[in-house]
Amino acid sequence: MATGSPAGAAPTGEPTQVFPLVIAGGPPLAAGHADWVRGSVSASGHPLASATVHLFVKTYGSTTFSDVGNAISGPDGSFTLTTPPLWQNASLRLDYLGDPSHDASSSGVWEVPVMGGSSIAVSDHSPRVHQRIVVRGRTLPSRAGRRISVWSGLRPCWCDAFPGPGTPAPKRLAHAVVRTDGSYRLVVRFSTPGRKRIYALVGQGDGLIASVSRYRHLRVG
Repeated sequence: MATGSPAGAAPTGEPTQVFPLVIAGGPPLAAGHADWVRGSVSASGHPLASATVHLFVKTYGSTTFSDVGNAISGPDGSFTLTTPPLWQNASLRLDYLGDPSHDASSSGVWEVPVMGGSSIAVSDHSPRVHQRIVVRGRTLPSRAGRRISVWSGLRPCWCDAFPGPGTPAPKRLAHAVVRTDGSYRLVVRFSTPGRKRIYALVGQGDGLIASVSRYRHLRVG
């Protein structure tokens, strides 16, 4: 079964249900990585062993689901599958196709957000006030033509703790457009001394959610 809609064969036997284990609020998938899919299948509320469950994936921009693999459930009805490497946001679905004794069932669709990456490097980690600092890096996959900006402060993502009361809002230092080869180059300056942390941010689009780089720490004198 290469493509298609959720399982919908006429009932012929015991009703079944297939469930994915989806962790709400978990980290997004990094572009180019496979996603692990764990779940369970049951019949009339009891674990169904030796059931073949298929994983269907629809990637950003596609109109159809593709069967990317299958697994056989264990004695407790559980199974594990993996997607191919995902480079853009995707929709996933699990189907149990049924057998003469058990009805077919589908998990329904859930979304997997995918986040691109970006590197960041600075020309000087100990600059002076008002000194020109070159910030450069590369986006993966290439986000050519999209705006990239460099910020100081706390990154707006799941990867950092929720800012406490009184935490300064992030401040945009500069912005540019990603080059054709996926690289970028910006110039920033600081008007006050002290310890600074900066990061690069690329907005959502092209089938990817917004992404942030790691921090670069500077000591401005």
